[in-house]
Amino acid sequence: MSSSQSKAITYQHQDSLPQLPVPELESTAHKYLRSILPIVSPQEPNTPSASDLTPTPAYKRTKACVEDFLKSPLVKELQARLKKRAEDEGRENWLSDLYSQWTYMGTRKPVIPYSSYYIAHKPDHRANTAAKRASQLVRAMLEFRHQLETEQLESDFARSVPLCMSGYKWLFNSCRYPLKPSDTAKKFDPQVNNHLAVIRKGQFFEFSVTKSDGSWLSAVEIESQFEKVIKLAGSTETTFPVGALTTQDRDAWADVSMYLLGHQQASTAR
Repeated sequence: MSSSQSKAITYQHQDSLPQLPVPELESTAHKYLRSILPIVSPQEPNTPSASDLTPTPAYKRTKACVEDFLKSPLVKELQARLKKRAEDEGRENWLSDLYSQWTYMGTRKPVIPYSSYYIAHKPDHRANTAAKRASQLVRAMLEFRHQLETEQLESDFARSVPLCMSGYKWLFNSCRYPLKPSDTAKKFDPQVNNHLAVIRKGQFFEFSVTKSDGSWLSAVEIESQFEKVIKLAGSTETTFPVGALTTQDRDAWADVSMYLLGHQQASTAR
């Protein structure tokens, strides 16, 4: 492990990043009208696209609606509120929490496949078993996690311009909880939470990736733990694959989750 006393660099550019501006209404309206041109254009081959010079009836109606929208006092008030929100002291980004709410936490669609995805790594012929391959990936992730949590990870750049790194905070030791009307997320202390959850044949297992002295398990030791999980799980799928419940829409999963947690607490109290 590298020393956590080294200078933190992961978020060193955060304070210097430009604030996201609130776009002007007229600019947004103009972009909107341009974006709908393919939709309101004639479908016949070799016919010109709709525009202010060659408007179709659909484009005329849409443009009239946009012009009425821009004249609305309510719209101007909402725009003023957005600008005030952007100027609030301590707010890094006027859009980020709204976007997170509307796109992720507030949507009631199942997380799988609408939000969660997976990445398939290239085959490694040196890792000829699932346990060996998984142990190598976990060990590499532990190194990456340590760099991130001690803020030794280099910042991301695009054409020499630093990018926001705040999203990395939720990469490890975090959990999304199903709730109504919107989910919530919680970050746990990485200094004291060092266990790994493993799902095998619909069953859940857990083991620590650190030793009693605080050092990490080696790849070989992690592989041994995975082999124990495979042996304990056996070859038959569980009769009650509760993990599948997480693929329901978020309201349904919230109801089931509360029921399961209540049942667990009642069983513990007996």
